Amino acid sequence: MRDCVRLVASRLLPDAARAPDDDEGDEDEESPSKEEVRAAMQERIPANAIFIGSLNDEVCNWTSWELDDPFYLVPWRADGFAWALFRLTWDDNWGRYEGEPISRISGVTEAKKAVRR
Repeated sequence: MRDCVRLVASRLLPDAARAPDDDEGDEDEESPSKEEVRAAMQERIPANAIFIGSLNDEVCNWTSWELDDPFYLVPWRADGFAWALFRLTWDDNWGRYEGEPISRISGVTEAKKAVRR
């Protein structure tokens, strides 16, 4: 199943938009802001994707980290599935967003019902 879900991500978001690593690029160049990185990643999302909502929080334990995960549903007409669910997830350790597949959904035609599954 995980291989199938990875396929969803590779088709939707082939490369993660992210801030350059510390050892990459010109030292005079400023790293893009979190908002710029998110905007670049969102540009890769298909136009027919449906924004479902976001999870935004700060997790506090022995350290803290930020959660910023917008979720999307996109029509997926392959391998007997009708929808694919994925999210962008913020990695505050590396300063980048990554596309993360969640699942594929079959047996429903309406987006509202697909989200409930």
